[in-house]
Amino acid sequence: MTEGKRCSECGEVLVAQETVPALGRTTESGTCERCGQSFGDWRIDYYVDDFNQPTDEWYITEDEYLVGTFSNSATTNSKLYANVMVDLDDNVMIFLYEYGSRQVKNSSERYWDEYNITMRTPDGADHKITGTMYCGDDRVNIDDAYIDEVLTALKGEGNVMFRIENADRTIESYLIEVATSNFAELYNAQTGQQIPLWRGCHSKTLRKREHSFGNAAKGTGGSLWDRTLAP
Repeated sequence: MTEGKRCSECGEVLVAQETVPALGRTTESGTCERCGQSFGDWRIDYYVDDFNQPTDEWYITEDEYLVGTFSNSATTNSKLYANVMVDLDDNVMIFLYEYGSRQVKNSSERYWDEYNITMRTPDGADHKITGTMYCGDDRVNIDDAYIDEVLTALKGEGNVMFRIENADRTIESYLIEVATSNFAELYNAQTGQQIPLWRGCHSKTLRKREHSFGNAAKGTGGSLWDRTLAP
């Protein structure tokens, strides 16, 4: 509705108000059909180079931390913060923060931590998948054999749940729930312009988030990329 105009003395309508049609609408997943602006739970960001400048190599991540629970020999159902990230090479990574601040890492220089993961999709089906935290790494990397399965779930509708259990120390487990929201729209838009070619061994640096993971969070590991967060 436009403002219109009335005479300041008698109140007569000089310029009538008019109804202006909406320029666009927001889809259920939170993306404006007119301009493409996303208002959902996921956003696109870019790796940065050695000068802390953004590159053209994108990744998709949530706007806010996921809040879940974790259990181990010392605690049960304590607060967990988590974050899921998918990049242009279809690497799917999960970051875990016990008590909301202590990041789960593999400090070993010799051994990988392996994880048994149950992914529950909105239809109630449980999918058994696996993940790996490589030597010196700070994230659970979904193993290659299951990446397409996880991406299919994230591109669907509803919420996807993950129960992540340390394969060697089964008393250690993590439970998170991920809203698919606008993931499919962002992912399809990005992969329509740039198709992943391989999963390689290169150094990548993430842009610092507004709710930063913290400085110098480093991932090194086997055949996966070494990624650090920009300071």
